[in-house]
Parts: sequence; C-alpha cells; structure tokens
Amino acid sequence: MDVFFCHNLLFCRKYYFCPVKDSKLFELLKSLSAYELRSFGSYVQSPYINSNKQVISFHQLISKHHPHYNPASTDKKILFKNLFPQKKYEDKKIRYLFTDYTRLLENFLVDESLSRNESLKEQILRKELASRNCTKAYRTKFQTGIPHHTEDADYFLHQYQAHYTHLDLWISRQKRKEEQNIEAVIENLDKFYFAKKLELSCAVQNFRNVLAMDYKNNFREELVDLIRSHDYRKVPIISVYYQILLTLTKEDDENILIHFLKLFLHMKRIFHCSSSGKFINMQ
Repeated sequence: MDVFFCHNLLFCRKYYFCPVKDSKLFELLKSLSAYELRSFGSYVQSPYINSNKQVISFHQLISKHHPHYNPASTDKKILFKNLFPQKKYEDKKIRYLFTDYTRLLENFLVDESLSRNESLKEQILRKELASRNCTKAYRTKFQTGIPHHTEDADYFLHQYQAHYTHLDLWISRQKRKEEQNIEAVIENLDKFYFAKKLELSCAVQNFRNVLAMDYKNNFREELVDLIRSHDYRKVPIISVYYQILLTLTKEDDENILIHFLKLFLHMKRIFHCSSSGKFINMQ
C-alpha cells in the first residue's frame, strides 16, 4: 500500500558536503553558490557590516579558490604570506582573521535565510516595534496579520508568536485599555502542538512500518483520543495528519485509507513543496 505524507525531517535539499579535514570555514564557503559568494563579497565590503580592511583582503584572496579550496593554497601560512608579505608569520593573527571572517559568513547566512522568510521577519519587526512602544506602526502590523500562504503547523506557530508578543509586550504596557488576547495565544499554541505532534507521530509510525525502527513517542494514544472528540479535528492540517496516522496504524482497513485519500484530495492545498517539507512516497 502506498501512503503519502509530509514530514520535514525527511525532506532533503542539495547541499555541498565537505571532507572532514576541512575547517568549519571551508565547509561554509563550499556551501555557497557562485552568486551567493559574490553577494557575500558585497556584504563583507559594506562599511555598515564590516570595517576591518584585513577581512576584506582575506575575502578577496580566499574567494579565488572557490569552490574547491585546495589545502595547498588555503594553508594558514600561505594565506598569511600573501596577506602580509613583509611580516613574520603570526598564528594568532591569522586565526583571528579566520574567526572574524567566519562570523561574518555566519551572519550573512542568517540574513540570507531571513530574507526568504517573510513570516519570521514580521515576527521580529513586530516584537521590536512593541518593545520600542511604536504605537501606530505596531498596530498597523498587528492588524495586517502574518503573511503565510497555507494553514499548516507553521501558520499556527506564527499566529501564536504574534499573539504572544501582543500579550507580553504590548497589552502588558497598556494596562486595561485593550482586551486580553490570552485565549488566542492558547488556541494557536494548541493547534500548532497538535498538528506538529501528529506529523511527527506519522513519521515515527512510518519508520516502524517500513524500517522496523521504533522511537519513544509519549502521549500519542492520549492525543489521538483527544483529537477524536475535540473540535480541533475540524482544523484541516490536524484532520489530515490525524487521518494519516490512522492509515499508518491500521493498514488493513481499506475504509480508513479511502477516507484519507478523499480528505487528502480535498485539502491538498495545505501541503506544498517548500524548503521545510516535501511529499514522499513510502512503500
């Protein structure tokens, strides 16, 4: 029987894996595409980001070896000689350069990831606006809502975070001027937890069925019993994962499978291929 389900732990993107002998820095550098390396070059040369001219020279020197970074040409002593031809080798100096350059690269990767995650950017901005007591700007953001295309588990996570920020940083300062939103905080936290717990329970059951691997999964039965009798079962993402779990645990029941397939086709808009998940086919 073929069973389709979505689980982000099983989704693989293409990465460049580096040999063990390479340092952390070269592992990070090898993960960059040619376009990303050029962008990182601009990042390193930005006065706002970096004022260390030696780091800029280090980048210009080391980027010539992308993407292979042959040990013979990236040895610390060789790099030091190219950067400081008139000076005697100082291991501490070159190590500091490696550290500073690596920190810049890590920050660059964070910024790149953040630029692709509108929901996370909105969360950070809202929290900052609330902490600065920027009333008009914060209200506009809160009333607009968090940009998220589908009501998956992450959607409810973002909703929980947004409402919690409103409760924790905003309402607490406004005293009794605004109605408390603690129920919205709890409801969105519940929906996120139930959806994600069911998703992971599906993965555990699938490992058990296909690979004979078993993992501890506390409160699974209690959760299933709770969902069975709760209105949260009407939430599409929770309903789908609940039905997937039943399908995986009762493989011989064709009625459950048929019900799941109908439900899945009706709600497939919720599941989409992205950086966090992808459909897979397990036999």
